[in-house]
Amino acid sequence: MDSAAHKKQAFVDSGQYLRLPDLDADLYFRRSGSGTCLLLALHGFGLDGSIFGNIASQIDPSTHTLIAPDLPGHGKTNWSARAFTAQDLVEVVSVLKDMQSIDSVHLIGFSYGGRIFTKLVSNGWIPQTRELTLMAPDGYGGEYTRWIDSWLGFSLKGLAALVAYPKPWLWLARILARTKIINPFALQFVEWQLGDPKSRSRLQLTLRSMGQFRLKKSDYQALNRWAGSENRASVWLGQRDKVIHAKRMEEIVGTMPNVQWHLHTGGHWPTAEMVKEDFY
Repeated sequence: MDSAAHKKQAFVDSGQYLRLPDLDADLYFRRSGSGTCLLLALHGFGLDGSIFGNIASQIDPSTHTLIAPDLPGHGKTNWSARAFTAQDLVEVVSVLKDMQSIDSVHLIGFSYGGRIFTKLVSNGWIPQTRELTLMAPDGYGGEYTRWIDSWLGFSLKGLAALVAYPKPWLWLARILARTKIINPFALQFVEWQLGDPKSRSRLQLTLRSMGQFRLKKSDYQALNRWAGSENRASVWLGQRDKVIHAKRMEEIVGTMPNVQWHLHTGGHWPTAEMVKEDFY
């Protein structure tokens, strides 16, 4: 970590496609480093794997390999219109893990990626994992997304169909922002997601798939048991995060004594501070 070469290490010219014939998909992923410790990172909703570029620039490429795929419906990944399942993502993780010789697996989940990895790890679907880092994970007290986990009778597939008609949603979001029921960041997010057909298509695919990653009390309990054996799990949240409700998240993490809880000085996005603490 001391050399300038390590600090310059990033995702430059490292992106490539991986054909997954069983899923009829072409997975785009970014890769940095060649070490035997695999850091496998999942990004948040509406983003892509490039969000981990600052982490790629911090790792020691002789000891670590960072792989950051674009989730279905995101970035450059080509995915069929069907919803993706938890088993689909288990297969994706398995293929990426088998690309090289590794001796340890460290999963990194940011925002929506944190929700996904919580579900997969707590159900024992990625058995080789020994470390898990969750960065502002969705499903742990989201300011506006907690209804996904609490409104069990609500049809996300029905909501996905309604997204095809964005004008009423945009009107409602602007009213809610003017009355300060939601903050300006949330309004900006809604306008971004509904602003063009490509964004709406991505949102529809995610909504049709999201029900499989609804987090329940049993998932948190299972993750705590997993972290209480020979494994390690940590949760990070920025002090200025406008997406995740810190008090709600702390209440959930507080029920998991085996999971480490950290506050960092930033906002919602991953920071280099996490790398120093969690990866070395």
